[in-house]
Amino acid sequence: MTKTSKDELAKIAIDLFSRVGFNETTIGDIEAAAGLKPRAGGFYRHFESKQAVLFESIEDMSSVLVAEIRLEEILAQETVRGELLFIADRMLSHAAEFRTVRLLLQREAHKIPHLRDVMEAANQKLAKQDVIPWVLHALKRSGRDDEPVAFAFLFLSPILLYLISADRGQPVLGLEQNKAITIWLDYWAEKLEPV
Repeated sequence: MTKTSKDELAKIAIDLFSRVGFNETTIGDIEAAAGLKPRAGGFYRHFESKQAVLFESIEDMSSVLVAEIRLEEILAQETVRGELLFIADRMLSHAAEFRTVRLLLQREAHKIPHLRDVMEAANQKLAKQDVIPWVLHALKRSGRDDEPVAFAFLFLSPILLYLISADRGQPVLGLEQNKAITIWLDYWAEKLEPV
């Protein structure tokens, strides 16, 4: 039997959850797919349960996004359009990297107790650390006095909607990614132009 790292085991488990279903996948299925000897404790050396694999994967996904969208890096861009493009690019590349986890969450979240709380905590972490501070900066710079949390919702919703629709194979209104991002960039760059 092969020795499987914690990260490899998590990827295998998430792939199985995504293809087969969270409730339908057993620990034995995960061990078999990882080349581990059944019921020899290989899974439990890394995780205490299937939920632990899922929750840690969500935390990893959140941590990577927080690390990729840093306020200092956003503000280092030379224009509003550059800041917006930086944010969109990071969100889209992150979405591609974690597509399997995101698809799993879209299909299975309603079946898993406490998952909503884990997802909310991950979203709040990103919002509080970098997104809301950037929105506050952008609003102040553009002379707007909008409510920052509501503005962040309006600002990010089109990107999130596009990602969800693209995951399902039907991009919003059939727009290609570049066209959708260009429309989004043009709109918000104008709204957030410094005074």
